[in-house]
Amino acid sequence: MSTYGATLFSFVDRDEVRIGDIIKLTIESGKKTSDIPNIKPLEVHFKIIQKPKLTNYTSTQNGHKTTKTRWIIKISPRHSGSLHIPSLIVNNQKTSPIAIKVIRTSFEDNRVRADKPVFIHSEVNKRDELINK
Repeated sequence: MSTYGATLFSFVDRDEVRIGDIIKLTIESGKKTSDIPNIKPLEVHFKIIQKPKLTNYTSTQNGHKTTKTRWIIKISPRHSGSLHIPSLIVNNQKTSPIAIKVIRTSFEDNRVRADKPVFIHSEVNKRDELINK
């Protein structure tokens, strides 16, 4: 899935994931720039795994040379459901939101929550304990 916003283009490597999966979000500008996307809006529904990695590249097509900038950001969903990667801004231009479907996993249902107590019960059935035994 991909979206266009003026000369800003964004896409993800997949639009259906599970909790714990990593999504590769790519943002591409039609011109060379050193600005970095503001990724703060992503943090509402996604954990940032890798901050924007900037790459400038040049291509030649029909004798016309073009230099572009690409940022790759790795994110992971915080919860299941229908989520949106929000619009991100670079050089006063916006990407369009991207819909992501996050599927609930059995792990998500059964995981131990940090805010709930855990009780462990154990018994020793030997009368005389020895070190290293």
